[in-house]
Parts: sequence; C-alpha cells; structure tokens
Amino acid sequence: MKRLNCEISIGSNLFKWCKNVTISSSREAFTDTATIEMPNRFKNRETKETGYITTKIKINDPVTIKLGYFPNLETRFVGYVSNIAPNSPMVVTCEDASFLLKQSTVGSYSASDTTISALIGDLYDGETDITDAEIGDIRIDQYATLVNVLDDLKSRFGIRSYFQNGVLTIFKEVSDSGNDINLGFQKNIIEHSLEFQNSDALNVISHGVSVQDNGTKIERFAFYFNDEIRVRSEKPEGVLNTFSWPGLTRDALDELISKRLPNLYYTGIKGSLTTFGEPIINHGDNVILEDLDYREREGKYKVVSVETSFGENGYRQVVELDVKI
Repeated sequence: MKRLNCEISIGSNLFKWCKNVTISSSREAFTDTATIEMPNRFKNRETKETGYITTKIKINDPVTIKLGYFPNLETRFVGYVSNIAPNSPMVVTCEDASFLLKQSTVGSYSASDTTISALIGDLYDGETDITDAEIGDIRIDQYATLVNVLDDLKSRFGIRSYFQNGVLTIFKEVSDSGNDINLGFQKNIIEHSLEFQNSDALNVISHGVSVQDNGTKIERFAFYFNDEIRVRSEKPEGVLNTFSWPGLTRDALDELISKRLPNLYYTGIKGSLTTFGEPIINHGDNVILEDLDYREREGKYKVVSVETSFGENGYRQVVELDVKI
C-alpha cells in the first residue's frame, strides 16, 4: 500500500501533515482554489511551543501545496490564503495568483480597435501567454479590476483566461495541446460517470443575445437545415445553447453563433472519471482511454477540469472529460 506524503507551506510555516486537501482547477473558471483542513492547535516537538495555528498564518500569506506518494512530492497548487475558518478542524481556503488581482483596480482605460495582447500589456505587468485576437473598442471604468476585465472578455467573446504555473494564459479556443496521460479501465480508473452522447438525435440551436447600449436586445438563432447553417430571429424547435455578448451588431452576432454551432454537435463519450493521485493530470491535458471490454470508449479526450483530493480517503483525481480529439 502506498504511503501518502505532503508538504504545505503557508507564509513562513511548513506543515508535513493535514487532515484533508481539496484542489479544484478548471479551464472554465479563472481561479483555481484549494481548501486545507488541519487541527487548529500545534505543538513544536523541538521547542515544546504550543498554541493555535491561527496565530501563525494570516490572509494573503503565500501558499504552496506539494502532494505525492512517498517519497515523491509534486507541486499541485501555488497561491494565497483567502480565508481562515477557525473551526475544528481548521479550514484554510486558498486562491491562485488571481487573488491578488482582485484586490486592486486597473483605473480608467479606453482604447479603439485594440487587441487582447495590447489590452493586457497595458493593464498587467506579469508573464503572459496570449493567443491574440482583435476585440474592437474597450472602455473600463476606474473601479474595475483585471479580473473584471477578463470576465468581460469571456462573456463577450468566449475568451477564457487562467493561470498556469504562474503565467496568465489567455486563449479563445481549446487547442490540441497539453500532456498525454494514459488511463485504463482495467488499470488505474477507480470509477466513472461516463455516458454516450448522440448529438445527431438532437436538434441543437446556437442562441445568441446581445444587449445594446440603449437597452435594446438583439436575439438570433443559428441551426442546421438540410446540412446548411441558417440564422434567423424566430426561435426554432430544438435544444438551446445560449451565449451572450453586449454591444454586437446583428451581423457580428450571426457570425459568432454560426461558428459555435458545429462545436455543439458531438457524438461520443462525455463525463468524468476518478483515478489515483498519479500520474498528475491538469486541465488542458489529453487523457488516452484504454478499455479492453468496451473498445468504443477508447480514444484521446481533452480534460476540462480536475478536482484533486488528498487525506483520510487517500489521494484521488476526479477528471472531467470533454470531446474526443
């Protein structure tokens, strides 16, 4: 049986034990989070000092969580303390580098016919990895944070943002990147909730809504008719997938929902699976499934999110899969 191993640094303190750790990371969420459960009292074996851990840590303290099977240790989370609940056990909530961005505003800003890289370059001094695109005119009020700006880019254009190894990463579409991870149903998959989805049996509609500056609303629907994409203002019968972007013209809205329509049709396996703590899986990686009993489940799938748990119930990763690559 493998022995669990951890090192958790909070501020200047190093803890080599905990009750439970949960780390959540998703390409759909800008902020990665972690919760640490530990006893609320400590005793230093060397100095015989005792007391409450809440006297040793505080909000904004830097946090690094390393987990593994002994003797291995791998960094699974880097961020800052965002909340401390002095219960029993004590619960320390942490957020990644985005936590610091939420605490300061970017100030008034405006630009015409700008791009993502130009906008972020003006507002953020840290390291970035950006897939560039034109985003038109931008106006930001004096109370907005960079997180507010990135949320606006996501709602208007579907541009996702997240931190990866401390690098602010911004991109429009999921690409075939990341590490390849081999998982087998007869090898290292503990349980799963994977289901077969047949989109051909559904009438899927790409629904776009754009609220204008004067309060009026443009609403358009893209759908397939005789294998061709049609767009209209009247709602057709089918399963709606709604997207919202403020301030777009009708033509721009039509273009966006038409481009998204083909991606809404997918026939294959979707859902989540649970595996052990190793090999390490991150969102954006590609899981290569092997199933000796049901070959139709085999293939390479993009990872949407990973929830890592460590502690009393072992070391596990719950991996949500997207479409087959």
